[in-house]
Amino acid sequence: MADSAAPREDAQAASGPLECFTFYSQSLDHLPKEIMATLGGDAQHVATTGENRGPVFSYLWDDGLSLTCNVMVQEELAQHLLGFIGYVTQVYPKGPDARGKQIIGRIGQTKLAVGIVVQPGRDPEGRVEDLLSRMMGGLTPILFYGDSLHDHLGRLLLAPDGSFDPEAEIQPKLDGVEFQATEDEALPCDSPSSEPQDEDVLTPPTAARVAQRALVLASLACRASLEEEPEHPTAVRTYQDLTEWIPAMGIKGEFEPAEWEVISSPLGQLPERDRIDMSWRSEGLAMLAWALRRIEFPLYDQQVDGPAVGDALGFLNDDARKLLDAPELRSAEELDWLVELTLAVHWRLREYSLRPNAMNFAGFALKCQWAAMPVSDLTLVENDLALRGNPVSRAPERVFGECLSIARERQQAANWLIGTEPVYTEVTCDT
Repeated sequence: MADSAAPREDAQAASGPLECFTFYSQSLDHLPKEIMATLGGDAQHVATTGENRGPVFSYLWDDGLSLTCNVMVQEELAQHLLGFIGYVTQVYPKGPDARGKQIIGRIGQTKLAVGIVVQPGRDPEGRVEDLLSRMMGGLTPILFYGDSLHDHLGRLLLAPDGSFDPEAEIQPKLDGVEFQATEDEALPCDSPSSEPQDEDVLTPPTAARVAQRALVLASLACRASLEEEPEHPTAVRTYQDLTEWIPAMGIKGEFEPAEWEVISSPLGQLPERDRIDMSWRSEGLAMLAWALRRIEFPLYDQQVDGPAVGDALGFLNDDARKLLDAPELRSAEELDWLVELTLAVHWRLREYSLRPNAMNFAGFALKCQWAAMPVSDLTLVENDLALRGNPVSRAPERVFGECLSIARERQQAANWLIGTEPVYTEVTCDT
């Protein structure tokens, strides 16, 4: 892979054989100096600054064994990750499958890249193994070794031929707090052989199920709104209508158990967290309503009018039967565009939440190898994504937070529409 986080000039200057690793951490954005100073045991530890202005942690043992950690500076990280993602993308001749997209999504969330050079390779006493295992336990990283990706336990995530260990974790729990190895951790010595796995086959929901799910989301958003004035006669009457209308439409089976608990919760007793979460379901509802050809596509940086979208579907009246009896979905090409657009918006907002800097989003999208980003269908200001007339970097905090919530809900709906998960709430929004 081009552009390793371990500086090429350092490796060439050293004499004798060496072994190289790169850790990509999504949990920490720096290596804690006080912890790094303790990892080498009886090794001489030196902390310096490299030629790229990034921290360098070196360990030298009396017998000549050495290990050097080179931290990539943040200014270089985004471009490096773009190259890394391009490397992963090349593994999939027909484009990344669902699993590949998950790996790419996690790479895109990287906060810290550390290139590691061991000379002259690992020792029989296991000093290098112990130090690196402790780092893996603290960073929970993706490990790039040789030409393959491994998880934080050393299991094969992805080899150049597409093979992988089914037990490898793409999205482990990112603790990132203790630099302590576990008994299960083992650094790879070479790429384990594994049979190539069949690409995940997506099974999109039928038009009938999309119609039912749309009415479920409308019901959840409606139920949340009733908590604003639960004792008002209109709220009481609407609640009664809702609980009678759902079974009459025959859509109760589309509700997940937790969703049905929201509907059946007595007025005034819905937990505040549920009320907030369900109120945002209007954004996913809008994506399904658009997919069903019931509304025009809404602006990406504005909340939709939930009741108006519900009306377009016949929510809470008999017109919904027409939708359920003869639903019509947009083409696969249009739904793919929806996935690309919602990913582009959500990615840029997530990227800004992690690294709050202006960027040339138009240029990034043009060169992006891991996903199509139709920025021509978005509003750009100063070559960056615009939020209500301002580039992301100058948008008010309230507007940014609101748009981030909109983006997540809409991407979840878009991903569900192409069949990434059959259960709506289990759909991930990897960016």
